[in-house]
Amino acid sequence: MSVFILLARDNNGEFHDGYWWKVLYADKASQLSVGDSYTAENRYGGKSSYNVVEKGDIIVDADDWKDLDWTACLLRSDSKYGYIDPQGKWYGCNYSVHLDLCELVIRQDNPEEHGWVKVYKSSFRDPDYYSRRKFLTEEQKKTLYDIGFADIYEETS
Repeated sequence: MSVFILLARDNNGEFHDGYWWKVLYADKASQLSVGDSYTAENRYGGKSSYNVVEKGDIIVDADDWKDLDWTACLLRSDSKYGYIDPQGKWYGCNYSVHLDLCELVIRQDNPEEHGWVKVYKSSFRDPDYYSRRKFLTEEQKKTLYDIGFADIYEETS
């Protein structure tokens, strides 16, 4: 069992750009409280020293990174990047966390292979979108239109 901490980023306890960190040198979440210092690492092994537990941080015991609730820190309904499922549901995320979103929230390695549309930053326009399917569902077209692709019906007709 390991100790993980989700950093609060504002006074309302909202986790804007927050991220889970694995606390090093702690055996139980109950050992940490507001004001305590800790060293931690992210899920890719990057270390962060001299951190202090703040009010609103969430501290839990878990066996693995996949056991944590990632929706609070990865989903961004107001983002211009993310994924759209075949039913048109929007899964917004920050610019650089598409892979984490796939693995930890959507729980699919390659959602495009299952009819999802990826909305991302391309070299040609920002945002852009990608799907492995030739045709988008009407629900996906509507969602693309709603998030700013005003020409989506012209492009896919």
